[in-house]
Amino acid sequence: MKRILIFVIILILFNTYFVYAQDTLVDIDKHWAKVYIESLYSDGIVSGYSDCTFRPNESITIPQFLKMIITMGKYKMTSSELGWQQDYINTAISHHIIDDSSFKSNDYLSRKECVKILSNILDLKDVKKSKVTFKDVSDSIEDSVKKLVTLNIFSGYDNGTFNEDKFVTRAEACKILVLAFKAKSSLCSYENNPPNPLNSNIGESDSNSKIKNRFTIDKNRIHIKDVGRYGSFDGITLNQEYINDSKVIKLINSLTDDNSYTYVAYVPDKYSLNKLNICYGLNESQVNNGIYAFQIRFYENGLYNLKENTGIESFSDKAKVCISLYKMWDFPSEYDSTYSSSEKNLAKLEKAVDVLTSSAIKKDFMSYIKSKIQEAKAKPDDEFDAKIQETKNFGNFTVNTICTQNQRIDFYIT
Repeated sequence: MKRILIFVIILILFNTYFVYAQDTLVDIDKHWAKVYIESLYSDGIVSGYSDCTFRPNESITIPQFLKMIITMGKYKMTSSELGWQQDYINTAISHHIIDDSSFKSNDYLSRKECVKILSNILDLKDVKKSKVTFKDVSDSIEDSVKKLVTLNIFSGYDNGTFNEDKFVTRAEACKILVLAFKAKSSLCSYENNPPNPLNSNIGESDSNSKIKNRFTIDKNRIHIKDVGRYGSFDGITLNQEYINDSKVIKLINSLTDDNSYTYVAYVPDKYSLNKLNICYGLNESQVNNGIYAFQIRFYENGLYNLKENTGIESFSDKAKVCISLYKMWDFPSEYDSTYSSSEKNLAKLEKAVDVLTSSAIKKDFMSYIKSKIQEAKAKPDDEFDAKIQETKNFGNFTVNTICTQNQRIDFYIT
């Protein structure tokens, strides 16, 4: 009996040691990327193999790299019956992390593809380009490479090459993504470029304005400080599944200036979807009275079913955001006879489109918007409603366009 008891105790101790050992990667102790690998390993972003190795010098596949990004960024997954690799590829496409659906489950990640992916998840628009030049970088990624070098995410080799076709190792991928997400937070920092409180309702005190929906921004999060109509929502933060605070903050930053007013309103709705509305107009008085040049609506707790709500079968049931133009091409002159709406409003709208979409489609999308404005201008008031109903694709973005009452044009982006 004692022998059996001793054997059981030894077995328990052995299994305990084995489980502990499984939580330790045995091949990274002296590796240059140990600190990056351990950081992601402890957070559950990466895992090792059944033999307790990480194999840091092996090449990483594109699905593995996308899984790391999607897990770190907490993107909503798209599931299928085609295997986990294809699920991460499809999810990356739906969130515009990659532009190509032809990747296979065993494709390795090249440095060139890595640059393209990072360009999609980071806002590099305002990053200065490094003066470092590489003699072997493709024109299509040269600007992005120089900006990623500025952010210390990438570097070249001693012989002056970038070696864009070289595969990225598992260790390199860990370092790249730790530095990339650190840069992402910094690039989106509200503190670096706060909206002018005199030209928006962000952070206004209750005594200085009639607007009841208050917002504060701290550490790249929007906090709702509502003391009015929706008081039960005071102190909440937005659900990040469908609204990205960093993107909203950048959008607000792009709109606020000394000669306009940007109003942000959180509108909970028990019958539909909660919305975050960003309304842009000439001044506070007009915006408070609903006179906007344009409005951008984000849907917080779901994707908007435009097909069901319009009865138009070709429209999407998964709209993420809507841009509404309020007859901005012919602003009511009785409010301000000196106001010239078209050029200024279109310039501001272009800044918003730049934040909402990829730079690759911005030009085509803005040209499309301008063509719809011209089409709308030619329609008499009594022929305006619902005369424009169409679907247009821009890269991975689909836009459903419809005219509604009060001569408004809505662009729903999927």
